[in-house]
Amino acid sequence: DYAWSHLIRHCERRMLRLGPSVHGLLLADETSEHRLRRLMRCMRHGLLQQDERRLARFTEDPVIRQSHYSFPIQIADLVAYTLYQHLWPKGALRRYGALLPSSDPAFCARWRDCARG
Repeated sequence: DYAWSHLIRHCERRMLRLGPSVHGLLLADETSEHRLRRLMRCMRHGLLQQDERRLARFTEDPVIRQSHYSFPIQIADLVAYTLYQHLWPKGALRRYGALLPSSDPAFCARWRDCARG
């Protein structure tokens, strides 16, 4: 729940900075549909303690899709997996080489810090 609330809060702040006409819709894989919907509703009504303000820019509850039916969700899964493996390699990947070509160290450090919380 912490990762989802952090991501939702980040998107909300970004939409607020972009202007009053910007709204968003959360598309997600069917990982934990009921928990995500409950979290989003609690954040929308300001029921969580860490919320500094209610969500105002998301149009409705998250739209849940099976990833094999949604190309954008497949791409998001691939990007998340690739970045995770690049930052925390395991097994043969750690021993024999990087998954991504030489990346900007600032980019990797930023994502590593975000993932740690």
